Amino acid sequence: MAFVVRFSRDIEKDIKRGWSAFMGGHGSDLRAILDEAHEDELNAAISHALSALCRENGVEFEWDDEGSLVEALLADGIEQDEINAEIQSAMEDVAEDNGLIFDDGMGEWRTFHHFGLSCFGLEAETETEAIAEAHTRSFGWVGDGDATVGSVRVVGKVSGTDDAEANEYLWILECDGFRKED
Repeated sequence: MAFVVRFSRDIEKDIKRGWSAFMGGHGSDLRAILDEAHEDELNAAISHALSALCRENGVEFEWDDEGSLVEALLADGIEQDEINAEIQSAMEDVAEDNGLIFDDGMGEWRTFHHFGLSCFGLEAETETEAIAEAHTRSFGWVGDGDATVGSVRVVGKVSGTDDAEANEYLWILECDGFRKED
């Protein structure tokens, strides 16, 4: 067994998820995330999906931009829900191709970083040593750290230090092991 610390707003959801995301580039609006980071790829995927829907339904179209395709499909009687489903499917394909995964626990799209939870390994060999070490060392939210390996359980929460943020969000965990973060 090994001991680590991890900053988390909801440690139980993190443990259940079992993977870590990059900081930033996340939210519940997939379209906004993709527009910001992958706009050209997203536009091409949506145009391709809607063009295919037009061909499948015998809908004639002149331009293959999203707005023109949606207008042509609606004018030909294709339901908005079906069009929206095609757009959503195209967005999810682009998201997957770019490492975005929907995090059910947090209710948002996140950019996958690695399996295991991002953390900072401790030298401690016992729970008592881990608690003492976590209270005497300084840790940041970001930086070159470690990742948990295998099962993870909560030992406790850091409290009573001079660092208010650590007192609120820093957790001591026991895991099967840890490795350097990718």
